[in-house]
Amino acid sequence: MPRGGAWEQLAIDLTSPYLDDRPLLVPTQLEVREYRLQFFDGDAPTDEFTEVQSVTVAP
Repeated sequence: MPRGGAWEQLAIDLTSPYLDDRPLLVPTQLEVREYRLQFFDGDAPTDEFTEVQSVTVAP
């Protein structure tokens, strides 16, 4: 579970790279975001979610 609460689905993306263009919670501060991926074959997941990765984003 991410630090801020429940997981939310951002997208089902079929091309690389995926760009998270959501605004920062506080526009002038760094923010740590956590991501996990799940790969699909057609419309069916191929496995469980990946391990969580943290990324720091900046204004």
